[in-house]
Amino acid sequence: MNHGPSTEVRQDYLKIILGLNDEKANGKGFISNKEIANAFHVQPPSVTGIMAKLQQAGLVDWQKRKGARLTANGLAYAKRILEMHRIVESFLATVLKASDAALMQRVACKMEHILLDEPGLARILEESIDDARQRLQQGTAASDLNE
Repeated sequence: MNHGPSTEVRQDYLKIILGLNDEKANGKGFISNKEIANAFHVQPPSVTGIMAKLQQAGLVDWQKRKGARLTANGLAYAKRILEMHRIVESFLATVLKASDAALMQRVACKMEHILLDEPGLARILEESIDDARQRLQQGTAASDLNE
């Protein structure tokens, strides 16, 4: 599935629109440039160029005075980005035993973009998570037997 140039910034915008959309009651409304700009700590005019590019790629329905909403393709892509983010967070917490939430968030935000381009790596991380969870369950079961 080609969504135009796969840049981190565009992916981050899709993820923010998804999050803001989920916060709205009906989840189907337009997200204003101002809301998006506030999420990125930029001025609303800065959002306009990115929205135009995302619309050209068929990822958002963007109307100048109304704002943006994800298209079906944009929604699927944004959910995939979020899935990669969660895989990284889970890997950090489960396999590496990381506990610093801010660190995990920063690393996941960077690595999610890599995983989108490297699906094989995402599978390896998921397998590592599954292995770690199985070892934990086996260890818990063994310690229960010893009690």
